Order: sequence, then structure tokens, then C-alpha cells
Amino acid sequence: MELAANISFMFKERELLDRFRAAAACGFRAVEFGSEVVAHCEREAVVAAKENAGVEVVNMSTPYGAPGDKGLAAVPGREADFRTILLTTLDWALALKCPRIHIMAGAFDREVQQTDPLWQRAHATYISNLQFAADECSKKNVTVLIEAISVIPHYFLQHQKQGIDIIKKVARDNVKLEFVS
Repeated sequence: MELAANISFMFKERELLDRFRAAAACGFRAVEFGSEVVAHCEREAVVAAKENAGVEVVNMSTPYGAPGDKGLAAVPGREADFRTILLTTLDWALALKCPRIHIMAGAFDREVQQTDPLWQRAHATYISNLQFAADECSKKNVTVLIEAISVIPHYFLQHQKQGIDIIKKVARDNVKLEFVS
């Protein structure tokens, strides 16, 4: 089994770009990272850090969006913003030769039940945005990942079963459920 170091959570005592080399020094041949790399680093610098460390980038996340956002894929009314973020992340993935993009769903500012009209709109938005992402990523042979994240309060995608149901509704071969340990 191959493991990838998530440099968003590991080697935090180092600057973001130095974490690629730190991962390689610990024997990792692959890394993944969250939205802060795309949000705070220059793409060319990240490509150079990856190449200098001799590691592959195997997964990266879409940026959260504006301050306070936790992703935009399931946020009604922010579809244009999501598409811009997705296309930017796809460009990054291609530059880094990264085969997977984790799509951040987003979070509500309060607990929302499935019977709430807001949840229903968010669900429809999420399906539509994932279909767009899958179609765009498919053109470049990139896989779309979704992940249930229960540690982010009120995150839209909370459970694996919900993720499986969403994948069925999206109905695209390149959308997969991400598991973390």
C-alpha cells in the first residue's frame, strides 16, 4: 500500500513549500494537500517544490472560497464562484500532474435537516456542480473526489452513505468517494 503525506496536516512546523521536501525526507513518494496551498502559494513555486522534492501530488482540494466558506459546491447562489474555483484548481492539477481533485462541498451557518428547503436547494446545487466538475475533469483524465467531513460543523456532506447516494445521482464514472484514516 502506498501512503501519501497530507502536507496540510503534517510538517506544520515548516512553511508550506518546505513540507514537500520534509515529506520526501520521511520516505513519502507522494503528497496531497488542502485548499490553502492553492489559496496562498504561487503555482510555479508549488510545481518547483514538488519537483525538487521528487514527490508526486496525488490529490488536492478545491479552495474554500471567501473567508468563512468551507467550499462552494453545495452552496446555492454561488455556482459561478464554484465553477471559477474548479477550473482554477483543474489548471493547478494539470500543472502538478495531479490525477485527483477533492471537491469541498461547503457548510451551512446552522444545522440544517434534509426536510429544510435550504438543504434541498443545496443538494440540487451539489449534484449540478459535481456533474459540471466531473465533465470538465473527465476531459483532462482527472478524478473528482468527495469526502464526508463530520469535523467541520454543519458541513453539507456528513456521512459516507450520503456520499454514495450523491455519487449515484451525479452518474459520472470519474466521481469517487474519498476515505481518510
